[in-house]
Amino acid sequence: MKKYSRHTFTLIELLAAMAVFSILLVVSLRLFSGAQQMWLRSEQKTDTFASARTAMEFLASRMQTLTYIEDSSYANQYPFEITEKSIWFVSSVAMGDGGHYRHFVKFRLVDPEGSSEYAGNLQMIKYTGQNEKSKNFFGQLFPSYNETARRNRKIKSVDQAVDHLQEVFKAFDAADFKDDPTVEGTKTRAAAVDICENVIDLKFTRYVALEDPDDPGDASKNRLDPDPKTGTAHAAPYLVEIELKMLDSRESFLKWKEETDSSKKNDIFLEHGYTFRRAVLLGKKGSE
Repeated sequence: MKKYSRHTFTLIELLAAMAVFSILLVVSLRLFSGAQQMWLRSEQKTDTFASARTAMEFLASRMQTLTYIEDSSYANQYPFEITEKSIWFVSSVAMGDGGHYRHFVKFRLVDPEGSSEYAGNLQMIKYTGQNEKSKNFFGQLFPSYNETARRNRKIKSVDQAVDHLQEVFKAFDAADFKDDPTVEGTKTRAAAVDICENVIDLKFTRYVALEDPDDPGDASKNRLDPDPKTGTAHAAPYLVEIELKMLDSRESFLKWKEETDSSKKNDIFLEHGYTFRRAVLLGKKGSE
């Protein structure tokens, strides 16, 4: 009868097999991890681009509702203000009955390096005020609030309107961007809407079309030029270019925010950030 011998693995063979298996497992895990990281980066990039595209479309559509009186007299113009970091204006939206609904809109970036939970958020502040039956535009548009004693209050100049609006916007900062902030002891009809987050910079560049730039004309037209100290302009431009700088995730944003070295901040942006630009043509809405 033929005999068969049973072969067994030696300890050395078992160790060698385990070593080979371990190497293959590590290589497989690294390949899988790398593929997963690439997929996550791709998803973050897609989400960031989608968020930026939505934000730009939103800004452009609302800015194109800008209403501005084409009057050489500054006293007859609608209040308007644009700086390098923010913009606010009268927005006129068509109603179903053929009328228009007017309110103030402000776009601003909440301090990216600040302590607020809204830091890095691009926001729209909408201020509706309280309409009154008055032939004076400013009396119609601006609120007397809800107090009976203030129902006769009228804002009859652009400067008074601008001052009042600035108080409303400052109240948002004081109330940490909560809706209906208190101004002069009374709640206003105002609300903040977050458009997108993880924004580290927002820039508005304005372009004004003048028929005769060599003719300064009326002194009030000088308000077309930004104040050299504040960089603020008070007349609607012909075209506005928006520049938005965003990071691809909240994790990247917090890492950027906590970094104190400017060069390292820049390195984080180069690795995880994107710059988006959009030109919004206002045309005759901003011409004279």
